[in-house]
Amino acid sequence: MATAGLPVPAGDVVFCDVRWYLDGRSGHDAYLAGHIPGAVFVDLDRHLAAEPSPEQGRHPLPSAAAFAASLGELGISEHDAVIAYDDSGGMSAGRLVWMLRVLGAEAALLDGGPAACDDELAAGPTVRPATTCAVREWPT
Repeated sequence: MATAGLPVPAGDVVFCDVRWYLDGRSGHDAYLAGHIPGAVFVDLDRHLAAEPSPEQGRHPLPSAAAFAASLGELGISEHDAVIAYDDSGGMSAGRLVWMLRVLGAEAALLDGGPAACDDELAAGPTVRPATTCAVREWPT
């Protein structure tokens, strides 16, 4: 996995597995079967979107407060740098990276997803201690 040129964050570097599938497969099951060691699972529907509606579509942006609460629940603070990945060319991980960057946080997309990891993939969940993530409002 290429890490040259990554910024050195004030906090931790947190790998986020953001696998999600249009065909109904479970991204969480894929994560549990094998993920980059230390990666937390970020659920597109639960952590990166508000409730769907006919007016706003399948994955409207959550409120800034809800997004900050989700990050804190996952153990991610505003001081951490996030490296997100999926196994569909960045389709879902790119959303997390964009959401963080638009709020001024450090985030990168891992090219190649879990297959880019040179180490053996880990099975089962990774749980980081919950923290507080400062709320930053979405730009208008």
